[in-house]
Amino acid sequence: MPFEMCMEVPAARNVPGERLAPFDDNNYAHAQRFQLARIYGLATKKNANDLALKTEAYPNPLSRDQHLTVRVETIKSGAADIEILDMLGQKVHSQRTSLQSGSNVLTLSNRPLTGGVYLIQVRQGNAVQQARVVQQ
Repeated sequence: MPFEMCMEVPAARNVPGERLAPFDDNNYAHAQRFQLARIYGLATKKNANDLALKTEAYPNPLSRDQHLTVRVETIKSGAADIEILDMLGQKVHSQRTSLQSGSNVLTLSNRPLTGGVYLIQVRQGNAVQQARVVQQ
């Protein structure tokens, strides 16, 4: 009777890229058994939101006389909310906009920010992306 092949998961760790050790099954009763199935599909990034929405804020750092520009890449058209949060998580600016599929460049109509670090958050449906910007 031919031996079945088994896979050993060292220390049973759930680590991406962990190497598996194949060995012949010798009917060791206490061994864990795994069945592997190859699933065909598109390669995806670790965070599914990265596929739906990408956000970049510039210039960074931002001087007092400059307007903040946000570039948003999205895979679908639709409404989006853009917020500027301070490092305490308090909303200092909010605006709603309409995005087209592809690249969108938006100049935020905000009052001048005081010096510090801010978080630009873009939300479109369930997708959320953030970018940090420094106001000098």
